[in-house]
Amino acid sequence: MARITIEIPKGIRFLSDFKDGAWDFSKGLPNGILYKKFTGIGATHCEIIAERDSILVFPTIALARSKYLKACKEAKDGFRYQFLNGGVKNEELEQFISERGENDIDKYFVVADSLPRLINFLGEDVYYDYFLMVDEIDTFQVDTSYRSSLEFAVDYFKDFKNRCALTATLIPFSDPDFQEGNIDYFTLEKKSFDKPELRLVNVYYPIQSLVEEITELLPKGEKVVVAINSMDGINYAIKNLLALGKIKEFDTGVLCSQFSKYKVHSKSNWIDIPEDGKISLEYPLTFITSAYFTGVDFIDKFHLLIGVLKAPQHAMLTFENIYQITGRARNGFLSCKVVKFDAHNTPGKFFDREEIMKRVEKVNSLFSFAKELYDGEEFLDDYTSVKSSFEKIKINGEEGFIRVNKDGEVVPSSFTIDYKEHFFQSLLDYETRADHLKEKLEFYFEVLEEYNFTEVSQELEGFTGDDFAENFPDKIPRIFDDIFKEILKDTNSRSVGGIDKAYLFQFIQNQRHNRRMYSASLQMVFLIEKHGQDYHLLKEKFIELNESKFLIKDFYYILRLYQLYHSAQYKLLTKFFKLNSEYTAQELVGIWKDIVDQSPGIKKYLKNKNIGQPAYVVDLMKKLFVIKEILRKLNPTTGKKEPKKYKLLAFNSDFFKVERKEEFPNEKVQDLFGISYKKYLLGLTEDELSSLIK
Repeated sequence: MARITIEIPKGIRFLSDFKDGAWDFSKGLPNGILYKKFTGIGATHCEIIAERDSILVFPTIALARSKYLKACKEAKDGFRYQFLNGGVKNEELEQFISERGENDIDKYFVVADSLPRLINFLGEDVYYDYFLMVDEIDTFQVDTSYRSSLEFAVDYFKDFKNRCALTATLIPFSDPDFQEGNIDYFTLEKKSFDKPELRLVNVYYPIQSLVEEITELLPKGEKVVVAINSMDGINYAIKNLLALGKIKEFDTGVLCSQFSKYKVHSKSNWIDIPEDGKISLEYPLTFITSAYFTGVDFIDKFHLLIGVLKAPQHAMLTFENIYQITGRARNGFLSCKVVKFDAHNTPGKFFDREEIMKRVEKVNSLFSFAKELYDGEEFLDDYTSVKSSFEKIKINGEEGFIRVNKDGEVVPSSFTIDYKEHFFQSLLDYETRADHLKEKLEFYFEVLEEYNFTEVSQELEGFTGDDFAENFPDKIPRIFDDIFKEILKDTNSRSVGGIDKAYLFQFIQNQRHNRRMYSASLQMVFLIEKHGQDYHLLKEKFIELNESKFLIKDFYYILRLYQLYHSAQYKLLTKFFKLNSEYTAQELVGIWKDIVDQSPGIKKYLKNKNIGQPAYVVDLMKKLFVIKEILRKLNPTTGKKEPKKYKLLAFNSDFFKVERKEEFPNEKVQDLFGISYKKYLLGLTEDELSSLIK
């Protein structure tokens, strides 16, 4: 296998226009990995117009649909086009296949999750009769950790005789099948191209700095697009721009997924994507999340701001994210500025691939033993259950490193490992102030680097969820110790048994003016009640709770569910469910709607506007009961997997289970306040809890 460099002459904008003695891309893509390096050069179009049967696989519905509609609009004689995702019925697919003419050329535009279904319909000859193209293979690597179906689709890629994977931002592969020596690599190089100007600004507080940048741009009367991969961050910016009088209500739009739609600020607008993926900017100010860093194109020219936050983790954008975002400006941008956090000399995190692989191999050995142990038809159900549990095994505290491939084998998720290593290297570059990001950007842009470490006002609109996420994590251990310094009898002691509990509750009462400290203090009471009084364990749990993005608002809802769990209403819940019964998410939604209709008093414990959302209802079940996810089974008639089900195992809560073993000493708080730890949490009023999120 070879690595081949193809030089594109100046003046060639689209790849389908390039041909020389060796290459003619209008006849289709080469067989291997195409590292195209540039966005918007029409690489996918080359396969769409190629006179051969093709299956084009995309990571998102938006990308697949937009390419499909464009192909239909520019349809060639003798070509047929079919879009396929979960919403396309089998009957429709069967009809399309049956109507194929002898000389027809078929092009399937497939969302990755639906590729196995298509292959099942086309039969084994598909591996030899069709060319398979996988677009944005780097997105498959990035998203595999929470969408295992992406790497599952890549399993099929390996079986095709003729295939090509595309990427503009190559992330190195660890899977041997994708490494040089086993597959050809084609790299595009341009002899010359224009480099737009990009300003790289280093700041202490990216969100606040972005608000200032927006206030400077809006008076120009030109459209502004801001990319932030955090709904908290977006809402923070909108809230403060409104408070400062810089925007009017509903003068902003937010481009995010259907799942995040309900999080959009009440004075903003959620943007529904046109089917063709081409967006005309309707509002003066538009925000965009990672759901649409690929798959859409902006028609207008605009000022582009890109925010790189330190927290939450997914808001820490890599070079690949940044380049993808700039690629949405198909007609160029008026200006482009990347505002990123400064390291504050924080220690770098390290991803040890070798250690991860050792642990993965141990899991694989365990699976091999289980497979042998459960050999035989009579143990099939038990084996299936055991196998499903392997996918959820945490390695180094995280799921996703183990997956089940298309042949039913438990194997390492090489794509997850690829991305984790790449991400932590990017994070290390940021935290050590390495110039790798700047060096990569300089290949495509004229980079002007700036440093702006002036104090940015922290009082724009009080303390918000995003400020909590961005600035609080570094301070978590200190805040924990500050609280204990106040409430320990002996400030030099680290024995939590010495806590003056009466003083703790008084301390909490004094924090009500400071939502952050009030929330942190309540968390302390919650954790002491649940885990006991060991200093080191409590500190570990406190840090874990906050680093897991349990922001102020989220902890408010945890306390509400805690109150529900200990209320008489909880017994009422059990009447709506049967032990050992299995429910789909939609069935659970229906049951919870019945619960709310029949028992209005239960509403005060819930996020009522989310009752119709399957994800929220499943989370409720996990917190309030003991449930088990049932492996999705393939329906042999439809070829589709049946909906995931959840089995109710017990009417109690692992989430709120008390794990402490010791008894509380010096229980004087009962005499002073008439309450215990548990009663204190249960006695919090609606007004007291609401003060957490105002």
